[in-house]
Amino acid sequence: ILLTERTIKPGDILEVEKRVVRVTRMGLRATVARTRDDQDLIIPNSILVQSTVTNFTLRDSIFRLRAIVCVSYDSDLTLVIRVLRETASSMEGRLADRDPRVLLTDFADSAVVLEVAVWSEDPWHARVSKSALYEAIWWAFKRASIVIAYPQLDVHVIRPSTPAEDQPDES
Repeated sequence: ILLTERTIKPGDILEVEKRVVRVTRMGLRATVARTRDDQDLIIPNSILVQSTVTNFTLRDSIFRLRAIVCVSYDSDLTLVIRVLRETASSMEGRLADRDPRVLLTDFADSAVVLEVAVWSEDPWHARVSKSALYEAIWWAFKRASIVIAYPQLDVHVIRPSTPAEDQPDES
């Protein structure tokens, strides 16, 4: 089925069972693929036929790279969105004809959560590109004095009263 339908072919970049691989060879019973860590995997074709498989290169190699960023509730949201857009726009390797997108996705317990998305043509190096995007955001936030949020918990300690404090004041 795989060989006749051509939904998967040598050179394709797939996500199979939560691993990104590049197909190197296809046989009647199994497909050989290489991981980003240069490990060769022998994948039974039954897995490719019976499971959901993402083929990053089926039609083309364009994909969206996403980074999740959390900022303090004290942040100037207009400034945060502008800095994220500028940072994403200047990212190397992004498709110039598709504008980056910045979305406010959540008001979480300790942070305002935003998603930065850029389009790229190199799914094989997505982890490296995502790392570069996060690093660029880090330095842009430092320059703009934007605080990256971290989990916080306010603890209020209530001191139990002593028997002497429970006595009415006789003055």
